[in-house]
Amino acid sequence: MPASVARADSSNQTSKFISGSTVNAVTYPLKSDSKIPLPPQDSVSKQTFSRRQLNSITSFQRAFGLEIRPAEVLWRGWMPGEEYTKTITLRNTQIKTQKIRYKVPSTPLFSTVFPKVIILSAGTSFTLPLTFKPLEKVQYEDKVEFMTSQGKVAISLKALLPETKLGMPESLRFGLAAAHDSLEITFKLENLSSELVTSFSWDVPEPFSIHPPTGSIPPRGSCKLKASFRPLSAAVFEANAICYYGEKNIQQRVLLEGIGKFPHLTVSTTGETDDILSNGSSISTLDFGGVQIHETAVKSMILQNLSNVRVPFKIQLVSFAPESDRVFTCSMKEGIAPPASKVNIPIRFRPTVVSPSCIDYFEVYPVGIECKSTIKCVGYCKGPLLTLEHSLLDFGLTYSGKEVTKTVDICNESSCDAIFQIMLNSDSSLWHISELCGVLRKGETRTLYVSFTPLQPIPYYRRVTVLVHNQEPIFLDLIGTCHNFEHNPPLLKHIHLKYYRVHAARGLTFYSPQTISQLIKDQKLKVDEEGFLSLSDEKEVAPITSEPFQEYFDDAHNTDVTHSPPHVSLDKQELWFGRTEFNLTNPKPNHISIRLTNHTRGKITVSWMQDPNGIFEVMPATCDIPPSKVSDFRVVFYPPVPDQFFGTELECYCYYKTLRDYKLVDDMTMIPPWCVTLPVSGHTFSSKSNTFLPQIELQTEKMSFPATSDNRASYRTVLIKNLGTTPLLYEFIQNSKQSPFTIKPSRGMSNSKYHISVCRLEPKKVEFYKSNVTVRLNDNDTHDMKLSLTGTGEQPELLLTNGGDMYFQPTCVGSICRSSYAVQNTSRIAIDFCWKIPAAAIGKISVEPKSGVILPNEIQHHAWTFSPNTAEKFLFKPTCYTWPHSQSGSEISTAGDVPRSTRKKFVLRIIGEGHTGDIKCEEPSVEFGSIICDSVSSQSLVLRNTSTCNVRFRLTVDQSLKCPYGDSSDGSVQVALALDKTSDALPAQSRTVVTAFAKPVRRGDYTWTIYYEIINEEGQNTNPGEKILLSELSAEAVYPTLSVVDAQTFGSGSSISKTQLWRWFNLDAFNFALDADPDKQELIYSVSTRRSVSRRPTVCTRSILEFNFGAAPLDSETCYVNLLLKNTGTVASEWSFLYPKDLQISKDYWAETGILDPDELHEAHIQDNKLFTVSPNKGLLNPGESTTILLQYKHDITGTHRIPVLFKVENGREILLNMVGVTVEPGRRYIHFPGSKHTFNPVIVGTPSPPKQLYEIYNGGSVSVMYEVNLSPLEEMQDENFDHPILSCLNPQGEVLPGTCSNIEFIFSPLEAKTYLVDIPIHIVGGDVALITVSGIGYDARQIERNSPNTMPISEFSGVPKSRTIEMIGQYVFLSEESINFGNIPLFSRNRYIFFICNTSKDKTMRYSWHAASETVNDVLRIEPVSGRLQPNERLLTNITFCATGHPSFYDLDLICEVLDESKMEDYQMELISWEEEKARQEVEFAIYEEDLQKQLEKPDTSPHTSARKENLENVLNKSLLPMKLSDPVLSVPHKSEMRNYETLPPIRSENPLQLPSNRSRSVRKRLSDPDDGKWPQPLPPEPFVLHLGVTACTHDIGEFRASYPDKGDTHFIDRMLQLSRPIPSRAASYGYSLPVKDEAEKQTVVFTLSKIIRGVLEDSTFHSLVRSIAAEKTPYFQQLPREEQGSALSIRDQDDPVHDTEDKVTESQGDGVMSPAGSSREPRTEVTKSEENNNSPDSATQNAELEIKRSPFFGSLLEDVLSSTISNIMTEAFKGEVVLTARPRLVALPPTSSTREGKSHKERRSSTNSSSSRASNPKEKSKKSRSRNSSFQSQRSSGTPVTK
Repeated sequence: MPASVARADSSNQTSKFISGSTVNAVTYPLKSDSKIPLPPQDSVSKQTFSRRQLNSITSFQRAFGLEIRPAEVLWRGWMPGEEYTKTITLRNTQIKTQKIRYKVPSTPLFSTVFPKVIILSAGTSFTLPLTFKPLEKVQYEDKVEFMTSQGKVAISLKALLPETKLGMPESLRFGLAAAHDSLEITFKLENLSSELVTSFSWDVPEPFSIHPPTGSIPPRGSCKLKASFRPLSAAVFEANAICYYGEKNIQQRVLLEGIGKFPHLTVSTTGETDDILSNGSSISTLDFGGVQIHETAVKSMILQNLSNVRVPFKIQLVSFAPESDRVFTCSMKEGIAPPASKVNIPIRFRPTVVSPSCIDYFEVYPVGIECKSTIKCVGYCKGPLLTLEHSLLDFGLTYSGKEVTKTVDICNESSCDAIFQIMLNSDSSLWHISELCGVLRKGETRTLYVSFTPLQPIPYYRRVTVLVHNQEPIFLDLIGTCHNFEHNPPLLKHIHLKYYRVHAARGLTFYSPQTISQLIKDQKLKVDEEGFLSLSDEKEVAPITSEPFQEYFDDAHNTDVTHSPPHVSLDKQELWFGRTEFNLTNPKPNHISIRLTNHTRGKITVSWMQDPNGIFEVMPATCDIPPSKVSDFRVVFYPPVPDQFFGTELECYCYYKTLRDYKLVDDMTMIPPWCVTLPVSGHTFSSKSNTFLPQIELQTEKMSFPATSDNRASYRTVLIKNLGTTPLLYEFIQNSKQSPFTIKPSRGMSNSKYHISVCRLEPKKVEFYKSNVTVRLNDNDTHDMKLSLTGTGEQPELLLTNGGDMYFQPTCVGSICRSSYAVQNTSRIAIDFCWKIPAAAIGKISVEPKSGVILPNEIQHHAWTFSPNTAEKFLFKPTCYTWPHSQSGSEISTAGDVPRSTRKKFVLRIIGEGHTGDIKCEEPSVEFGSIICDSVSSQSLVLRNTSTCNVRFRLTVDQSLKCPYGDSSDGSVQVALALDKTSDALPAQSRTVVTAFAKPVRRGDYTWTIYYEIINEEGQNTNPGEKILLSELSAEAVYPTLSVVDAQTFGSGSSISKTQLWRWFNLDAFNFALDADPDKQELIYSVSTRRSVSRRPTVCTRSILEFNFGAAPLDSETCYVNLLLKNTGTVASEWSFLYPKDLQISKDYWAETGILDPDELHEAHIQDNKLFTVSPNKGLLNPGESTTILLQYKHDITGTHRIPVLFKVENGREILLNMVGVTVEPGRRYIHFPGSKHTFNPVIVGTPSPPKQLYEIYNGGSVSVMYEVNLSPLEEMQDENFDHPILSCLNPQGEVLPGTCSNIEFIFSPLEAKTYLVDIPIHIVGGDVALITVSGIGYDARQIERNSPNTMPISEFSGVPKSRTIEMIGQYVFLSEESINFGNIPLFSRNRYIFFICNTSKDKTMRYSWHAASETVNDVLRIEPVSGRLQPNERLLTNITFCATGHPSFYDLDLICEVLDESKMEDYQMELISWEEEKARQEVEFAIYEEDLQKQLEKPDTSPHTSARKENLENVLNKSLLPMKLSDPVLSVPHKSEMRNYETLPPIRSENPLQLPSNRSRSVRKRLSDPDDGKWPQPLPPEPFVLHLGVTACTHDIGEFRASYPDKGDTHFIDRMLQLSRPIPSRAASYGYSLPVKDEAEKQTVVFTLSKIIRGVLEDSTFHSLVRSIAAEKTPYFQQLPREEQGSALSIRDQDDPVHDTEDKVTESQGDGVMSPAGSSREPRTEVTKSEENNNSPDSATQNAELEIKRSPFFGSLLEDVLSSTISNIMTEAFKGEVVLTARPRLVALPPTSSTREGKSHKERRSSTNSSSSRASNPKEKSKKSRSRNSSFQSQRSSGTPVTK
């Protein structure tokens, strides 16, 4: 079965049934322009069959040194009964002789000679004959064996029967073929059989075919077949053609391969790619321009085959004109375009008629493909263009008989020759022109001489016509005036002709000048604005203009047809006297009468100009004709000679009789004369004689007129060229008198070389006209010539495409849909058109152009617009009115101006539908994310048109900006969102992408709301005022934001606490500046820009901060400061520290001045020695990332060092950092002040207890420093403020140890709401004096909202981190919190806080101990435990207690925690023991050398001297106060090394100031580590790691705290034991806070007021009852509590009373300072005492004792301590995992106990209670008991054990 495989543009498998066979088609995609390399199309795979192969005589076999030929013996073409013999040749190929034996065939049909041994020497051969004798027609097989010493070889013998076999190629490859094109390959089919005639038949699937499909081939014959491939689509085709042959229908397959490609033909006029038009609806224009008539222009259209297959094509002319009128021709009707090539197709343009435009269309389309390309051919015929230099010649005033000559140039402005003829007979006319006809070459100018010889004294005017072949006639006006001695007519001027034409159009020239003058006098005529006369009651009429041909034909004088009323006329246009017999003896003149009619209303005079030769005469020559009368004249012909032609032109001038005298007319009433001409001709040849033999040339025998509409004329010119020397008589004779053709002049005599007549066609109806005109020459029919005139009367015909139907796509309501509609003028005339739209459709549809001209055969595309106003379907029927185009140039605006008989209408059906448009955004909200200000980010918005109509929309953006820090956006902020397109047209059910570009210029949260409005073509909203929400976009405009989140110092700055470091480095201000918006100038330069040639470049920032590294002695350790810089923003931040040299532009050596000012020299010195370094100095942080920056300051050079470093953030802030460091000379007394200005916290005016505020100073030297504060400025301020201490210094003198800080205490008490400024000198004993400017603000709480008066200095400590985030090398111990803020607390309260110490090491045990940095720490802070060990990965809970005592103050405290590695400590101890043993040995064993002794005597004493005065710094937990002691005063036993550093004297630990943790400088360690000469240096203890814990708090007076923080009054416990033990110290008299009362009246007022208040309280019964009820309150009894006197108990009770706490004044006693209540009443206490005395029962005594104990201050303090310890134990157990606080409790009910048992055990429980109370009096036992009880309770909760109370 035949099979084929076709690869097409589909992936589906299809089946085709061809001739009963199944064709499986497997498709593969294939591009039309893809190129597949294939063999040539005529490539055929052939098999070569030779005769030697068929006979098998060329084959041989080699074996065992023998070469046997042939390898196989075959017999073919044998017949039974015959005998056939063949031979076998054996050859010895070895070098030795061989013996060969053989076996004969086994069958008798094959025979040979008797077997014998064959001996073959080297190189010899032997031939063995074999005979075959067949008996029947069957196939036989046998063999012959040859045997050698080496082996056997068998040769087969075969007798083959005849077989049928055809030789054909294995495959045919056609290659690429265009769809519907056919490729052919010729191949040979051979019959390989030598005996049989083989017949064959082919089964070939489509698109392949083989011809002939059947046939037969004789034996050993062949035939040629033709295979063809004709694809119908673009696909790859593979098929098998099956050939059936022989009797058994043997099948043999031939593979057919071919590729179908769609053709891609493009047509262009220039060959450029941009001009190629491949779309069938597109039209390319081939413009021929102007071509001369009867000449041929050739241009080529370029046909480009863009495909790689050959493409057959056809070219067809599309024209409605008859073939005779076609001017465009193409000789190539069809052809083949080679692959990937261009074909130039010539098109010829040969115009035959001068026309303004010629249009035709050629269509080019591939064979079998409907797609076509159209070429529009445009051209016009250029005829001659003759022009006259002047259109008027004014000869002026001339006397009779005088001749006046003037010249005029005639010019041929065209590119072709022009033949002209002037219609004037100079022989009989008063006007004479030098040349009446001739030929003007292209561009030639010729001068004509015109002479004027008047005879009669009248004005003369004649309009001479100049006929030009193939051009419209031109006219020359000739005017002149003749005077004589008797008559003086008015002078005719050019202005008179102008007046005449206007007045003739208004009908005024039919009146004589005299009548017109009278009408002017009678005011019946008036002069208009232009100076012309007009009737008062009539509308002005413009002069009538006519075409030149029409004016020539209808001159109104000698024609019946005229477009304006004639003034005078002749009844005959020409006179033909014909044959006139000449008789010399008796001449008989021939005459003809003519009649002249006067159409005017005035008398006219007629003057005939007689023939000067006297051959023709008019009688009478002059006469007057009354108005509207006629006069007859006789024209007499006097031939002077026989056999001669005679002809002339008679002139007649008619004028009003009033023109005889110039006095009778004026310029306004002047009317020129009318010239009437009459051609006359005749001859005197007899009938027996022949006329002259004409020698002429008629230009054409067939003349085709341009098509014209009915009742309109078409003109052509006929040229007769006279080649002879004799005159020529001509006559145009038509075969019908009703012919629409007219010729002028139709008869006459021509004496010139050229004669031009004008032919006119005036069709009466629409049909084809043809007329055969006989041109009779010399009045002899034997010389007649035929002239065929053809023309067509046309009417407008318009072809509306699509059958007159036009469909608009669905259109959005209010918008406009445009569509082009093609109309074609199928007529041969140009037509005017005008579209008329129905009234109901006005406003919904419109067309452009609405009117115009369509040339013959032209296709015009009219643009229609459809604008629906409602959502519905519409049907409109506009009408197109057409009428023939007028060549006069007059425009017709509407079809109503055209007569109905002339116009024709065509109706167009327009169908449209209005829809409501809607668009959606696929993402209603879009997030830009974070955008850096002044940068651009883009997002794509996908807009989808969900409606079925096109939508034209406009997008608008509304912006909402929410600025940070509460700022609001004003309207002046420019919209920061731009759209790449704000308006567009979106097709139906489609989508578009609008890219939004956000470029914010200001930081904030931007929200953009995008609205859309549907607009029309003019951009107007279809629904005014309506905006529809489309999408919302949001973005956060940011700057790269960095922040320092942690800071750590070590080295020489290890003594600086984190709070101090935060303040010295101004990190809060630094973070605030980083978070602020940069100025525009800061964004000019990038990080890597070098901006200045100066060594100190200027910066563009106003943020200038100081990084103060503090001070340290010379050769101290380097001060290291780690800053953790974090990117707190949402965008990546690139930052850099830029030194001055990093900003400087490098200059050439010659440009360097070498002169440095002191500042530049100082900075260069710092940079060269690298005193300040930053590592890394630049980097890039992504959002959320952080990095540690190490800042170093080296104490290598003494002095104060400053260097400006610019911290630059790319696209962000620039901050100028002044890095300051001080290196102190050894022994110099130096105090480091953080700044020269200090501002105290604001205080309310009139505060009774203003807080104590601190000013911190730091000793950066190596020796102790004493300071003194000069109080003179403070005293002056006090004197200026009514002796009120505005600012008081509590410790004006003090000592600051090396490397430590000290606080100068101040109390700021403002009197007014203002800012106080004072300069305070601080004198350093033995040093300099520092002037510090101190400022404080007092404010009125009544005017300013009092949120938190006397609160913490938020501006200073708010940014200090609580925990450490910087990881330092070698640090294994961390604090969970490095900053603790107790906030605002009342005096005499305890506040506790817990934190953890963590050991992160996995294998090291750490030891820690806490130390105080100042005495203030010991006053208010307690910590537990104070020291201890931390096992690897252990976390230890630590309690810290703040006891608010003393004066209300601001606290900023620093605790130091030293951490030591025990493994290093053990190593140190071992080394120390070895050193001590060696030292002991050296003390008893020594050797003295003289050199050593001399050196020892010369060596100065450098041993360190310890100051005799040592300051004892108390440990935090060793401060022993009886009521505040929280832990044991004895520390764990320290190591020997620690005993050396800290000599413990209970309860105070004394330390060497030089060995304090805050002052382990590099100089000390260097001195200790320097070995003595030849001695073993003493080992140094390991350097401890120092941790700082900052504690801040603000204490308030109890009354003020309760008034300011009423919601926090119950959250603090007031320990009255603190009141008793540490009362508020009163100020000295000079520093008292009470205002002095100096006025006696004021004193009396105060005394009176207080007396009234006290009296009212004493007389208030309610107050008395409340006091009694408080006294009767029950108090639990604890026997172990100490008892006091009744008076003391009552006093304590009164103090504990909350009422008394707020009313009583606590004063300091003069003796031991014990606090006692003042002003309290004794009466309640007396009453209570009496009631207690009356109650002598045991229960009453117990209740009284319990009440006394409950109100005891010691009991409250103890109870608070127990509760605190309990909670601490629970937290410790929970932290260790022993208790799960979040576990759910379980309660189990136990069986109830009997009441009897309860009664018996009541006393036992009571006694146990007393004993437990006594045990609880011991703090240690209480704490242990509580811990064990809580531990047991929690363990039961965690294990689920039931607990009962």
